[in-house]
Amino acid sequence: MSSLPNELEYIVKLYAQTKSLILKAEELDPELRSCVPIIKELRDSFDHLMRYIGDSFAQTPQGDSYKKQQLDKAIGHVYRAAYDALDSLSICLKTRIHKALDERSTETISVVFPLYYKTHITKLSEIDGRIEESRKHKDIGKKYNADDLNNYMGFLVELENICKEAESRIPDMVAFDQKKAAELKNNNRFTINVAFWSAIIGAVIAFLLDFFFKK
Repeated sequence: MSSLPNELEYIVKLYAQTKSLILKAEELDPELRSCVPIIKELRDSFDHLMRYIGDSFAQTPQGDSYKKQQLDKAIGHVYRAAYDALDSLSICLKTRIHKALDERSTETISVVFPLYYKTHITKLSEIDGRIEESRKHKDIGKKYNADDLNNYMGFLVELENICKEAESRIPDMVAFDQKKAAELKNNNRFTINVAFWSAIIGAVIAFLLDFFFKK
C-alpha cells in the first residue's frame, strides 16, 4: 500500500505537465481543443482512476495488485495524451515553418535567412528522426520513463526556435521579393525601350540607305 500514494502523486504531477502541453498546443492551433486522441487518452486515464478508487469501496475488493495495475494504466494513458499533444505541436510548428517559407524563392531564403540552408534544414531532418524515435516510447504496455517525454519536449523547443526565427524573417523576405520584382520590372522596361528605339533607328537607317543608294 505504501507505494500507491507515490504513484498517485506522480499521476497528478504528470497530468499537470500534460495539461500545460495541451494548453500550449491549443494556443498554437485552436482546432486542437477538440482533438479526439488527446481527449480519449485522458478519458481512459480517468476511467482507470475510478476503478482504482472504486475498488476501495467495493464489497469484494480485488486488492492492491489490481489497484496498482489500474494506476499503472492511468499513468500510461496520461503519457500517451502528453505524446499526442507533443505530436500536435510538432505538426503545427512544421506547418508554420513551411508556410513562412513556402512562397519564397531559394535566392530569397539564401540571402535573407541563410541559416535555413546552412544549418536549419539539416536540423529539421534530425529533429524529425529523433521525434520518430521518441514516439516509439508511447505504447501503453511500456514502462514509461519521464526522460523520454522530456527529450521529446527538448526537440520541440528546438523546432519552436526555428519556427520563430523563420516567421521573424517574413517582413525582410517580403521586402527582398518586392525589391527584386521592382528591379525586374525596370529591367524589362529598359529592354522594351532598347528594342523600341533599336527598331526606330534601324528603320531610319534602312530608309536613308535605300534613299541614297537609289540616287
